[in-house]
Amino acid sequence: MGSRGHPFSKMRSGSIEPFEPRRLAALVFSQSKADGVRHTLIVDEVSIDSPTADHAAPQKMKSNLPAPQGPVARGYDRHIDVSWSPITSVQLRRYVIYRSRDGKNFSPIGIQEPGIHRFTDFLGKSGENATYRCDRF
Repeated sequence: MGSRGHPFSKMRSGSIEPFEPRRLAALVFSQSKADGVRHTLIVDEVSIDSPTADHAAPQKMKSNLPAPQGPVARGYDRHIDVSWSPITSVQLRRYVIYRSRDGKNFSPIGIQEPGIHRFTDFLGKSGENATYRCDRF
């Protein structure tokens, strides 16, 4: 099937690389626990980035946006609430929240849409420490 008739042919690329729907082999959704309960999944945004574009495109996209001020983390028994000063720009697509357990190596743990400037990180047990960073795209 050519890319014109592909179900994803109307998707636009947010990357410097064009999106080629014919190269999409699978789109998989899964849950981490098989609990035997029927679930409903509602998808309101799909973003597909290639590994090579992952580092170049976001840097270019966010360059016009001011950095989020903060974040500020407030610890509770088994979770941490992270908040930051919001960015008011129509160019903002999302915030990406990163966590580090050693204060050096950060990994993405979640995304938040514009208009919401907080994120809850459930660590699962008491006495855990983490450092956070928030970026914008």
